[in-house]
Amino acid sequence: MSSFKTLTEMLKNNTKNFGNKIAFKVKKQNEFEPITYNELYEKIKELGTGFLEIGIKEFDHVGLVSENRLEWIISDMAVIHLRAADVPCSGNSSSKDLYFKLNHSDASSVILEGEKQFNSFLQINNPLPKITNIILIDKIDVFSKSDEVPEWANPVDFQENGKIRKSFEKAIKNL
Repeated sequence: MSSFKTLTEMLKNNTKNFGNKIAFKVKKQNEFEPITYNELYEKIKELGTGFLEIGIKEFDHVGLVSENRLEWIISDMAVIHLRAADVPCSGNSSSKDLYFKLNHSDASSVILEGEKQFNSFLQINNPLPKITNIILIDKIDVFSKSDEVPEWANPVDFQENGKIRKSFEKAIKNL
């Protein structure tokens, strides 16, 4: 029996040994679609690469405001692979609760599930000066016209099957 010290070790081992086996099934349009360990790990590496590109690094704290879903697991594992810490918050968290958790944890970035969570985040009345990145899981319609987009909203395109940069592999090589 293998003994793993970290979740990243366990995931890498499972991907190596069970790569084409089903890790999860995700319901899409009333049908369950399988996700293999290989596909899961590729998604984690892609997102982790994106996190590195926007400056998330080892020991950073990253708020994760979402309901239970595959993207939560992928986000969580990408953060953990970078040796950063996630700060989980329910997708139904109030703005007061979000402020307390994000401020108290010194979060430097926040991942928001969608429009509901983005609106709760925007309703925080106190400054969160350490937050430098807001990452959205789902597309939102908060800004209906391009001139309504605030200057801090600098979108970064992310293509799911894009090129994986070696920076993520390098960042996690010592795990």
